[in-house]
Amino acid sequence: MTIEFREAFRSLWLPVSVNRETEAIDATEARMEEIGIAESDRAQWIRAGLESWRDGALEHDWRSALHSAIRAGDLKYGDAVATEYFSLHSVLKNDFLLSFDAARTFLSHSLLISRLSGEERMSSAQIASLLSDRDTRVGFSRQSVDKVVTKLRTKRNFTLEDVQKVFSDDAELEELLLADSDLPAAADAVAQIGKGVGVPINLSERLQTLADPGDLQRYSPYVQMLHYQCTIAEFFDHRVSDIYEFSPRSQRVNWLVEQYPDALVAAGNPFLNNAKSVESVNLAWARSKAAQYAGALCLVEILVELENLGFSSRQELAAWIRFWIHRVMRFARPITSQVPEQLTQPQIDALLEFIVAEESRTAGILEQRIVDALTSTMYTREDGWISRGLGDSVTATNTSRKKVGDCDYQKLTERRVVAFEAHGGALTQIYLHGHLSTLPKALAPRQEEWFGFSSPEEWAVDIEFIAHEILAETPEPMQIDGTTVRFRLRTFNQLAADIAGGNLADAVRRYICDPVNEKRTPNRVRAKLREMIGLPADGD
Repeated sequence: MTIEFREAFRSLWLPVSVNRETEAIDATEARMEEIGIAESDRAQWIRAGLESWRDGALEHDWRSALHSAIRAGDLKYGDAVATEYFSLHSVLKNDFLLSFDAARTFLSHSLLISRLSGEERMSSAQIASLLSDRDTRVGFSRQSVDKVVTKLRTKRNFTLEDVQKVFSDDAELEELLLADSDLPAAADAVAQIGKGVGVPINLSERLQTLADPGDLQRYSPYVQMLHYQCTIAEFFDHRVSDIYEFSPRSQRVNWLVEQYPDALVAAGNPFLNNAKSVESVNLAWARSKAAQYAGALCLVEILVELENLGFSSRQELAAWIRFWIHRVMRFARPITSQVPEQLTQPQIDALLEFIVAEESRTAGILEQRIVDALTSTMYTREDGWISRGLGDSVTATNTSRKKVGDCDYQKLTERRVVAFEAHGGALTQIYLHGHLSTLPKALAPRQEEWFGFSSPEEWAVDIEFIAHEILAETPEPMQIDGTTVRFRLRTFNQLAADIAGGNLADAVRRYICDPVNEKRTPNRVRAKLREMIGLPADGD
């Protein structure tokens, strides 16, 4: 290979892997030798063939030499690219109005396009966006890239069955991960995930705008659009503001919309009704929605933040947004079963007997409600205790609620706080260590409150961990910015023994029955509680 030939070969802009260029050149020269092109003429023959092709005369032998080069230039995708190379060039010129050289430039990226589509699960819209930043000479579009990946047979898709499985899995995970969160708390949980993957905006505010508990239907078409785009994100590295690559008129979308409860149903297909004339939702589209601008803007902002993430981070946040949407759907459905507003003493006894014996398997919901009820009778307002956190959802963070445990009780005259952490199952050393590491952050807001009338050094905090089994050692007392924090590890059985014989009826009503009957609590938790107290799971 001469320097002159190498220069002529590279002027073809062929899709050849950088580590296979030598093999591609060798294959080209071997084909030229078969044809009978003298070594001294080969560079010129390359250049002449290119000019003839430019003028519309594609010579058979010259074409076969390029086929040989492209095939040898990549072991995985070279054969497919070689087979479609010249037909794709014509398609790009005729269907997408690219110039001769612009089409060649486009196809110089065809191996990268194949890898991004076939191996990195990138959608055509995402590939077009990436290539537009990489090479500004060509106007890459979702449609032109889609044509290429379709012809090269690396285009991926997903089925109605895939959507149905994601929907079913999400419904189960929503109950587990969001537990008994109301809509604002569920939105806060999503925002925490967003913060963890680097989203700078307040996602909770955007989600709460899209689903205001007082008017859930107002922006339901945008919620449905968000749901489908976040479902796509489970399968593909997609530019999720592009709403038309994955067929919004398809059976997949129709089925998904049909799953929404009547209270959230809007007439027709949400994409066709709200974005029929645009390929991507953006700020200009949001401004065009007039009276629904606030919801449209939130949809755009959420999708833009998703686009800014890497694939796995986008997958994770999109999944949590879908969990939140399932929580919205839960709030729009009627409650199918309830527990009695007031339990009888035998029912209370049965409940306590069950909860001290074994884990409820309700994502910690019933364990936390039991601890709320029992401790509320031990630390009363009449005795000077002020409670914080009673009735909070399992997912409510101590920092956001400015509490030290799931619930806590503060007595100003004694400068003392007693906090409780409920834990279903076994309390392990690893779990305990993880909790202790967050204590300084959780205690800081409380210490700021104390500064107004005392100093943190005057205060003592007792934290009790309540579980079914204790597999951890009791930690030594800690000093956190002057405040003494002491620990105690006990079982539910030991906690219940402290109030044996006490009147729990009012506490059980306020801190177990009432919150469990709210929509934020999954139906299966109500069914489980009914089972504990000896009632049919699906009764009234």
